[in-house]
Amino acid sequence: GKGTDVAGKGGKPAAGQSKGREKGRKRGSGSNYTGSGTEAAGKQPLEAKGTHCEVKKHSEMGCAVVTMAAEAAREVIVKYVQTKAVASNDHDGKGDRVHIQIGEHQVQLRPHVEKESKDEIKTDIFLAWGRKSEKVSPLDAENIAEAMDQLYLEAWNSNASAFMTVPMMPMSPVSLAASLPMAPLMPGSTAML
Repeated sequence: GKGTDVAGKGGKPAAGQSKGREKGRKRGSGSNYTGSGTEAAGKQPLEAKGTHCEVKKHSEMGCAVVTMAAEAAREVIVKYVQTKAVASNDHDGKGDRVHIQIGEHQVQLRPHVEKESKDEIKTDIFLAWGRKSEKVSPLDAENIAEAMDQLYLEAWNSNASAFMTVPMMPMSPVSLAASLPMAPLMPGSTAML
């Protein structure tokens, strides 16, 4: 019959051939392939905006780049995670990597470096949780944005509280004056306090 030249065994269409025309039509219309506009059922947005960040997720690789609103925000998160997270020894020559938990995924976090120029992008964080993990349980870009906003707030509050850890005891003017070193007063001199 007509379909025998493109069919596999048993008269079933060969892999990838049965929907070739459908895919072509969808691709030509621009829907479902650009990462913007209406997504197909089961597809997740590849970009999301949080309060303090913007997430651009790779469609299948299990990684994303998070752009923070400011360099200081990225720096606070990176330092906070390095002090809080347990480093893993990957033994891949890339040194210790720190991880955070987003949903059921253990996500590697590090400063983002542009591949071509090898320049560190001061507002960006690279996240990786792996292709296999993404295939089993996709991590939604909006969940990443929410988690990074929350992490930023935790990091910022932790950083702010670090400045408040020095106990400040209120002192009365008398006890303050008594604690200052005093030089002996010479007759006729005036002391300035």
